[in-house]
Amino acid sequence: MQDSDRFKLRYGTYKTPKFEYGDIVSDEIHGEVRIVGLTDALIPWPIGQPLNDRSRRVIVLFDDLAEAVKQEANQAKGILRACNVGRKASDETRKKLSEASKRRGARPPKAGKAWSEHEEELARTLPIPEVVKLTGRTYSAVLPRRAKLGVPDGRRRKE
Repeated sequence: MQDSDRFKLRYGTYKTPKFEYGDIVSDEIHGEVRIVGLTDALIPWPIGQPLNDRSRRVIVLFDDLAEAVKQEANQAKGILRACNVGRKASDETRKKLSEASKRRGARPPKAGKAWSEHEEELARTLPIPEVVKLTGRTYSAVLPRRAKLGVPDGRRRKE
């Protein structure tokens, strides 16, 4: 059996449901979601942000897509593939997204909280244990920041 036969929709064609950006709809998996975008796919489908986890974006399973997934469980993978779930962005798209994030001043989550001018001034002028106490940052976070600012780490070197 070929993929084209295996992922063929048996119960008809499915259309993008009517919606407006910002609508809140009930998603079959994620509960209440706010519609924030649309996939660029054979079947354009709404992208939602779960109200309880605004950091994620998900394909919204409501209306026709929810019915399609229920009726065509074996073909659900093909349906979701048609919506481009899991499709990797092109290099050009990734570059545009990166530039947009930089313009907004967004930082990667693992980068931690940005250092303020006040915190940097403390790191320049105070001993490391005091900087740790006053800023709430870890010792291992203060050391590299001091190095980046060109401040000696305050430890004595063996001669």
